[in-house]
Amino acid sequence: MHYYQFNIGDYVSSTQHLDENEDLAYRRMLDIYYSKELPLPEDQKDIARLIRMRTHTESIAIVLHEFFTLKKDGYHCIRADKEILAFQSKSDKARKSAEARWNKNKDLPKEKVDANALRTQSEGKAKAMLNTKQETLNTKQETLKDNTSFINDGFDHWWSSYKKKADKKKALQKFKLITRGFSDDKFSEFVNMITTDCKKRFVDTEKEFVPNATTYLNGERWNDEIIGSN
Repeated sequence: MHYYQFNIGDYVSSTQHLDENEDLAYRRMLDIYYSKELPLPEDQKDIARLIRMRTHTESIAIVLHEFFTLKKDGYHCIRADKEILAFQSKSDKARKSAEARWNKNKDLPKEKVDANALRTQSEGKAKAMLNTKQETLNTKQETLKDNTSFINDGFDHWWSSYKKKADKKKALQKFKLITRGFSDDKFSEFVNMITTDCKKRFVDTEKEFVPNATTYLNGERWNDEIIGSN
């Protein structure tokens, strides 16, 4: 497979606890898995060589333990196996369809075969154009859905650690305004930064003296010095 669907929201929600090396190892392992359409080798040193991370065997072992299952032929990723099987099934159906058309036409006169081929090609192109337009629309809708989920997950991660929970709707609107246009990496970095800042800033502050979340965001309080910090 030279292409596979990547759901950002699902990936982030299931890997946000990984460190940088573990995350990199997992992404590269998935790329190898899909491109070869085969399970990963049983020997972890071989995996390390394939993903160019020979000095990070511990990170590889952690990822394998959490996201893969060791079987007789190597390490399997169940979700990837399902997508690869669906892809192979689709390719096999296309091949059989082409063979059926060929067998149907092979005994016809050449001019008849040529006419059928032209008509089939025209119909195929028209259908392909429609399918492409629909797939593009579906991709845009799915991307919008995934981005919304990704942003909401980031907000909820910060909100769950904020000491004073009030006016969540307004806080979410301001949060989205601040993070508009952020790349995925910058967004994740921002969420982790304000989450850590709030935990440190208000650790000894009584709840009634903690500003509303919207006030914190409006004032960009993460830029203020934390009084009493070392």
